[in-house]
Amino acid sequence: MTKKNFSIKYIQSKSLLEERLLDQFKNKKVDSGQFYGGSEMAERWEKCSSQNKMIDVGTISLDREYEKLLVVDLGPGTGIPCTQITKLFKERIQGVIGIDVSEAILLKAMKKIGTNYHVVGILADFIRDADKIKKVLDEERQNKLFLILGNTVGNYNQSLVFTTLSSFLNEKDRAIIGLRLYKGKEKIQELADFFISKENCRFGTYFLEACGMKEDYENNFSIIKDDPQEEGVKVIECFHRFKYNQTLTVSNKRVAFKKGDVVQFLESRQYNDKLMPKLLKKYGLELIITQVKKDQALYLCKTLND
Repeated sequence: MTKKNFSIKYIQSKSLLEERLLDQFKNKKVDSGQFYGGSEMAERWEKCSSQNKMIDVGTISLDREYEKLLVVDLGPGTGIPCTQITKLFKERIQGVIGIDVSEAILLKAMKKIGTNYHVVGILADFIRDADKIKKVLDEERQNKLFLILGNTVGNYNQSLVFTTLSSFLNEKDRAIIGLRLYKGKEKIQELADFFISKENCRFGTYFLEACGMKEDYENNFSIIKDDPQEEGVKVIECFHRFKYNQTLTVSNKRVAFKKGDVVQFLESRQYNDKLMPKLLKKYGLELIITQVKKDQALYLCKTLND
């Protein structure tokens, strides 16, 4: 592990990111995990996170003692969740790897995490680039603790996110999953209303704005439905309906939208705590410890091969 506090490995190039974003525009469905817009987007994300913090559910103690431990944070966000979750075993951590799709946001997270640990960033999509990421991680011989916190799990279909996470874990590795729980129609409606509002960090609509869309929240709407693949999982889908004919741009490529066209800009899942052990096992993960507070939870897991 490098001893520099800040360095980045580039698996995802700028051209590859732009190609992926362009494909999403053409399909009229933006990946919730994509951040586009550089430093301005990172500033807005940090501001929103400070105003809408996750509930502090404490820190889960590891079930094994490791002399040396490498933390791998999938989607570190502001970097604050990583520093909070690792505080009880800080002295054993030899370094942190942060993996994110946005260089601007990754740099902010690395700056925060780097006040406590040596940190290396990997610029990549941890689902689309999973095979390349695994090769890099396998070069690190230390036991690893994977973190996937905030709404990162909710941003993806569970078959993708849990299967990918499971593929990263070796026999002695551990993973801490943090996610929101389904706590009734009223709570999920409040969250859906927040996601389409101007008060949100706007990583969905700002993606569109960064490509040239005029700011417009009156034409955002959401749908709440049952996940068709998984019992007990609720899905919030958020959309923008174009009020005018508009042409948006990714790099030098243009995509035209007509008045009335609809683009999905966010998808978020809410999980049932009682069904989580069965769900995790389905995708190759075994639950060790659960910690729940209000509508948020942490799950310490290991691979089923352990």
